[in-house]
Amino acid sequence: MNTTLRRVVRFTMASMVLAAAGTAYAAENDRAPTESGWSIRAGVSHSDNATRDAFTQTSETTPEAGFTWFLDDQRERFTTRIAADVTWREYTAGTSPNQFDGGGMVDLTGVIIPEAFDWVLNDNYGQALVNQRETDSPQNRQNFNFASTGPNITFPLGARTDLRLTGRYSLATYEEKQNDNTSVSGTLALARRLSAAQVASVVLSQRRVDYDDPLVARKYDIQDAYLEWTREGLRTSADVSLGYSNLKPEGGESQGGVLARVVLTRRLSTRSLLSVTAGSEYANSAETFRVNQMFAGGTRTTTGVPTTVDAFRSDYVYASWSTAGGRVDMRVTGTYRKESHEELVTEDVVRTGGEFAIGRRLSPRLRIGGRALYEKRTFDAGGGDGSNWQYGADLTFALTRTISSELGYDRFTGEGSGLQRKFVENRVFLRFTYAPRRLR
Repeated sequence: MNTTLRRVVRFTMASMVLAAAGTAYAAENDRAPTESGWSIRAGVSHSDNATRDAFTQTSETTPEAGFTWFLDDQRERFTTRIAADVTWREYTAGTSPNQFDGGGMVDLTGVIIPEAFDWVLNDNYGQALVNQRETDSPQNRQNFNFASTGPNITFPLGARTDLRLTGRYSLATYEEKQNDNTSVSGTLALARRLSAAQVASVVLSQRRVDYDDPLVARKYDIQDAYLEWTREGLRTSADVSLGYSNLKPEGGESQGGVLARVVLTRRLSTRSLLSVTAGSEYANSAETFRVNQMFAGGTRTTTGVPTTVDAFRSDYVYASWSTAGGRVDMRVTGTYRKESHEELVTEDVVRTGGEFAIGRRLSPRLRIGGRALYEKRTFDAGGGDGSNWQYGADLTFALTRTISSELGYDRFTGEGSGLQRKFVENRVFLRFTYAPRRLR
């Protein structure tokens, strides 16, 4: 096991241990978990073009096994949020190395001193492309993990005013590329409660990113100063920030620009939710990976993220609408992100995408689902532009109260320039899942 995988395993195991310990503590001191569930599955899939090549199409039958786990548990002294959906694929024909596919997200908060001192751990796991200019295929994917931990400290300055300090140590690890890095960040905020639902803050933040191999990239600092307004209502939540951001590479010139962020969530009904996230700021690959995965729900493979070593200007918009409950569930999303690099200007790119997914329960035992996904990336220079479509449908039948079978079909198409190959892939799969009844 290489160094990167060892670091990923250590952080993942630490997250699981803390989650289990926190849940056990809460079970003895508060109440039962809010919502939790898990499942295990095994199956097989067959592809008529496993390498996604336009000329030499290689078919492959792939055994697979996986699990899902979700936990949303809020206690007086410990909060646990976990979402994971991971699959192990065995490429028996050797078209690709055997690998994990999927993603996971862990958010843990332990209250050490109520309303004064919390400790936080966040971990995001998934896949990213090794080469952003090549076709998205199993041969061009690598595991990626981004973990952060640190304290939240609050000093009351009156009945309605607080001084808030946060600190984070973060670790980003790549399976293939030598882009591993650590970062240390801190935030100082003066917060004023305008009402029971509204808070206004003046925020200063600093973060430094340092690469394990100094020959890969030089370290850099990002400083932010902004005003923030948040509102938490029964149906609407909002978080708006506006200020200035400065990027300072080691030994280089500072670059500055406007910092703007808007996060809006509106519950349209008891079953439907609308959310919009938009902004313009300096970011890096690890931070963008986390934002993308949170938007996708925490369990999706998020290969449409950069794997560059420099900071970049990120202008983005994420929007989604979803409805669930009754017999039909549906999700519609749209994304736009422009990345403008300060040093690696040939990596400047515009990424757009969208998703539509729908499911309908035909009977207590039978469910049908359909999906369509689109992704496009356009580089300013150097080729590698490409677009990908995925269409699919599946049929799920409950064999017993805890065991179900799923039969599905997906069609993948892609086209582009340079190393971005044109391809068509058809894939069918059959899976069996064991899922105990969900706890509420």
